[in-house]
Amino acid sequence: MPASANSLLAAGERLEWLARLVPDPSLPVPEASAAEVTGNGRSVVDVLEVLVEAGRVEDASWAVARLRPYWLIGGNVVRGRDWTERVLALPQQGSPAARARLLEVAATLAFEQGDDGTARALFTRGKEAAREAGDEVAEANSLGGLARCELMAGNLDAARAAARACEALHAARGDEVARIFPLHVLAYADYIAGDDDGARAGFHRTLEMGRRLGIRWRQAQEMTNLCSVETRAGNLDEAESLGREALEITVELDHGLLLPYCVINLAGVASARGQHERAAYLLGAGDGLLAAAGMELNPGTAIEYRRHRAASTAALGEEQFRRRYDAGRALTREAAIEAASER
Repeated sequence: MPASANSLLAAGERLEWLARLVPDPSLPVPEASAAEVTGNGRSVVDVLEVLVEAGRVEDASWAVARLRPYWLIGGNVVRGRDWTERVLALPQQGSPAARARLLEVAATLAFEQGDDGTARALFTRGKEAAREAGDEVAEANSLGGLARCELMAGNLDAARAAARACEALHAARGDEVARIFPLHVLAYADYIAGDDDGARAGFHRTLEMGRRLGIRWRQAQEMTNLCSVETRAGNLDEAESLGREALEITVELDHGLLLPYCVINLAGVASARGQHERAAYLLGAGDGLLAAAGMELNPGTAIEYRRHRAASTAALGEEQFRRRYDAGRALTREAAIEAASER
């Protein structure tokens, strides 16, 4: 049945609301705007069908891309990926600018699900669409995404090259907020390489940028990364302090993408302290949160996760580890947060 005039009018109002909050999904979104989209984005999802039925592919492309906070922060990765794939499969496509942003969001969602091959292909197509449009902002984001794919594959030199190219485009525009992302990737490359000094310096740099610019989710992200760095370095009191502060900010922001990482990194601290019952429980809780959001761990955290899981399994024995892990995995989101917050 064709979309009615009333349904199209309602869709238009929702699109105007979303565009005010997220003018360009290739650029960082202010915290308050991201929170509003995360909390109320369902109202836009509900009209996407109307846009597709009406053949308004340009509007649908921008809407799905602008819903990035709802898909990622809100823990709606699977549904977001379904919508990006559906719009990208339509016989008619949007403008190069809209397509570039939709491809980058689609690639990011695939990456968060551990589908590196699809993510790499989509980031590459996004970069090409951005260049076709002469859009350096979208091109920079796709380069940053490709850097993450290279990290996942263990190609650290290629990851650094792509991250530096991304950072150069943002620096040329004088966008300090956008520069945090590629600088974070460079620190993450050092983290994966086992260079704790380099990773520590890099994550502290982006942490301070996040503080100076008032971006609390970036602060939480880098604190939980530093928690893992300090755990590996044996500085467990510092690691725990960083991890707990990261968790507090993440819970306050209701940031579904960061929450599993905060829980799993605190599990790492527990394992390193010899608190293996707690470690197994929190590893299960973190995995449960990941599964509920339809996500898989990023590469650096996955390396440390495997190390801590092996250590705690060896300490407890396979059967006892599995009992505690399964109990943690069965926790609700609220119970997982409570467990991770316990002292």
